Amino acid sequence: MSMTLEMKYFVLKPKAKDGHDMFARASQDGMIAYSERIRTIAPLFADQLLFWAEKEKTTQDRMFREG
Repeated sequence: MSMTLEMKYFVLKPKAKDGHDMFARASQDGMIAYSERIRTIAPLFADQLLFWAEKEKTTQDRMFREG
């Protein structure tokens, strides 16, 4: 028996719990990709998403380095 996943919404949570939080990293990367895709039709929103994702990525990288 196979199970399929169907959703109307998918929530990304870019804030990492620690430096090894791969769910947060995937969310950050997803937000960056989404930002790139919508840039031509919503440049301000794209910039805001990109800024947020990059900020969380930097924070997680710092947590990783600090151990």
